[in-house]
Amino acid sequence: MTQERADRCQSAQVLYAYCLCMRLYNGEPSSDAAAFVECVWHIAPSLFEAPAAAPLPESSAQAFLAALERACEPPVGDASSGNAARSVTRDVCALLHAGRAAMLCALCDLERRTAGATSASAAGGEQPRPVKQKGGPGQRERAFVRGCKSAARKLLFLQSWANELRPDDLLSLCDAAEDYAREVVRLQGAGVKGLLL
Repeated sequence: MTQERADRCQSAQVLYAYCLCMRLYNGEPSSDAAAFVECVWHIAPSLFEAPAAAPLPESSAQAFLAALERACEPPVGDASSGNAARSVTRDVCALLHAGRAAMLCALCDLERRTAGATSASAAGGEQPRPVKQKGGPGQRERAFVRGCKSAARKLLFLQSWANELRPDDLLSLCDAAEDYAREVVRLQGAGVKGLLL
């Protein structure tokens, strides 16, 4: 996979995770920063974990599919979350249609919230419960801080990458999300069973 394709896949999952989690927290995740970051971690694990532990999908459409599937799994959602999870693609497209500045603001905000969750954890505030981490409280907290630091580095890189995008690059990401959502609606209309297909 080329670096350009990896960046597109990463940004697709990150933007979807950001929009979904902002929706779940009614746009104000400050009340529980660690839980907000855990929500993003669940939807976009490749942002927080090593590539071997959370490989990226091959295309932007597959990245959206993977994010949508995780949005319908605990702890974020359940089997009845399919329509709500698909509707978040409209939020992602609205963000991308707003232009590069909006995408950069979202990435910067996510980086700030990730750093805030790490600081709160280090200060003994909120106790993190990172996704897929086992062990005692000390091990979980160290894994949470390590994952957040990894995410901050990747988000900084994605901000630099996004700053160089042309408007048609943003629209191609939006097209991937919209194409997937339309295909699911078409297949469900044809009687094909399955939440996200």
